[in-house]
Amino acid sequence: IKMCEDCIKEDTPDRGTTTLESGSYFLNFNGCKECGKFSMIKNINKIVKEIEEPNYQETITFLHTCSECGHEICEHHHTFEVKGDFQEFEMNCSLCGEGSATHSIDPVDPRLVNTDPEMS
Repeated sequence: IKMCEDCIKEDTPDRGTTTLESGSYFLNFNGCKECGKFSMIKNINKIVKEIEEPNYQETITFLHTCSECGHEICEHHHTFEVKGDFQEFEMNCSLCGEGSATHSIDPVDPRLVNTDPEMS
């Protein structure tokens, strides 16, 4: 993934289950190496791709840029996919980090239900 090492404090930090489909992780921004400003990050050139079959999948990519001078900081990638009874989210971005999460589509997550009769 293309990135500007000088604009980012830590390359691809571990974000656990945090997955951003928009926005940015401003705490990891070092300021723009081109103009020297520490201003808001602008997200541009957003592309959304959807695949319907066999499982629904959505991929979002965009560029993080300096809102002052337009310098490209890095690319952001986010995916969402339905796999059976679960929704899977993944994020990979030098600025925002790497994270993934899986959520049940059922109101009660079957992975968390105790099926041991001894525990009832």
